[in-house]
Amino acid sequence: MRCNKLIWVLWFLVIMPVLVACASKSNQNSMTYGDAKFKQTWEYSDKLVSEVPGAGRGYTWGQNSFGILQEEYNEAPAGRRMVQYFNKSRMELAPDGNSVTNGLLTKELVGGLRQVGEAKYIQFEPSKTQIAGDDNSAGGNTIAPAYASFKKVVTFSSGENIAPSRVNQAANLGLGKAGEVATLTNPPTQLLIGYYESTLGHNVPKVFEDYQNLSGQVWNGTNYQKGRVYTENPTTNVFGYPISEAYWVRAVVAGVEKDVLVQLFERRVLTYTPSNAEPFKVEMGNIGQHYYQWRYLSGTAIPAPPAAPAAKWWLPTPDKPIHWHWQLSEDFVYPRDVLPNVEVYDIDGEHATAETVAKLHALGPNVKVICYFDAGVYETYRSDAGRFPKSVIGNADTGWDGSYWLDIRQTNILLPIMRDRIQQWCKDKGFDAIEPDETEVWSNKSGFSITKEQNNFYNQKIAEIGHSMGLSVGLKGNTGETPELWPYFDWTLNEQCWHFKECNLLKTSFIDHNKAVFNIEYETSPDCNQANSWHMNSALRDLNLVGSTNSAYRYTPCVSNSKDKW
Repeated sequence: MRCNKLIWVLWFLVIMPVLVACASKSNQNSMTYGDAKFKQTWEYSDKLVSEVPGAGRGYTWGQNSFGILQEEYNEAPAGRRMVQYFNKSRMELAPDGNSVTNGLLTKELVGGLRQVGEAKYIQFEPSKTQIAGDDNSAGGNTIAPAYASFKKVVTFSSGENIAPSRVNQAANLGLGKAGEVATLTNPPTQLLIGYYESTLGHNVPKVFEDYQNLSGQVWNGTNYQKGRVYTENPTTNVFGYPISEAYWVRAVVAGVEKDVLVQLFERRVLTYTPSNAEPFKVEMGNIGQHYYQWRYLSGTAIPAPPAAPAAKWWLPTPDKPIHWHWQLSEDFVYPRDVLPNVEVYDIDGEHATAETVAKLHALGPNVKVICYFDAGVYETYRSDAGRFPKSVIGNADTGWDGSYWLDIRQTNILLPIMRDRIQQWCKDKGFDAIEPDETEVWSNKSGFSITKEQNNFYNQKIAEIGHSMGLSVGLKGNTGETPELWPYFDWTLNEQCWHFKECNLLKTSFIDHNKAVFNIEYETSPDCNQANSWHMNSALRDLNLVGSTNSAYRYTPCVSNSKDKW
């Protein structure tokens, strides 16, 4: 049913290279940046590549930016820091806001440890994305090792998997898809080790050493000048220390099986493909793209169910009936729509005012107010409708004028919008909880190929945002998914579980774990004997959820508002 100020995001903007005469530097780059320091960092090495065909080198960061986000980081203000994703890496605004850092993405992908603070990590599955060659989403590059294949050969901490110095010897190690290492008697190409990095104990081939020290035209903010492409300190600012030896692998590149030399650094992956033309034999892997996919799209980086908080937010239980009023099709008007003995009001977050929420709280110490908003559909009539690009808008949500399903897989676009809604429509107005509606997209005819796992992931991220602001979060609908989703939510609001014979799922998930269930029926009267024995707040309501003074209002609860026991 339907009637932050912290972040903003831009989906991909394609940068069109422009023919530029040597005397003309007309910059046609249309990239949007989350911070001026991000722009300065990108332009230093990539402005030339963007503007001048045949610049003689590839991108350091990438042609496209596909996400400006606020990500969890303990030491940052309010526990979040701004990041921007590019194909080749991710830029991070340091907690003090004064500098740009470049994350240790390789270590996270190989080890499965997502870093959320200077010394805080959350364990997930290592990335199964192929580290080199073509995208394997359609099975076109099954032979190449994945990031996870390197887990037993990389150095996560000092003294682990170190190698002896082999300077001036051949780069002759091979690595298979399963992570097995072999010494090759006849490596595909004779490449020599250029230097030994003693910090973590690994050898770096001369071709990668030369690449790290590449010089060329860089942008100083005003004009081009000769300089080191990867800054004067490429280890700190771009690559990080090597965390593996260089290994020959087999990978499918542009549809052709080839030999590729791969070496992992803390911040980047370097590849050498002998069959490539100069100067593109050495390239950076698309680790920014791979990391973003692992963290947000693959479903492998889903947080573990949160432990029950100690009174951080409202946690309604099934211990006693909860008398509540849900009003959406009409704006809630105080005091017209106030009802006797009601403890919980669920109203539209955008249309409600902070004054109304405050007046409801003043009715009594136990009164809670829930903020309703749609999280899975685009509505033409919402004040932020202009923030939704066409790429995320799908088929019409049948039965609701001006409503269209969203591609909830595109979390880099949608989650920032939803965060702002939760912040501005709900948190800033003093609401106690949120009811994100229309989030069961995968089972509807949305126009997108969304899986249940992707749908669950989106729901979990919405819950995570609400909890980060100290708000109680209810699962709206998604009845069939309650066995997987109940740990992430504090209560659930269901429509017509008696009609569809699904109420037992709510009993075994939420109620059996001491979490309240609110249930509304429109066509079938609830089984009140069963509902009361389960401690489920069930009622028969009018379909449009109007106010009590409207002639269409209907409300027949299993436990009347005058009683406080099941």
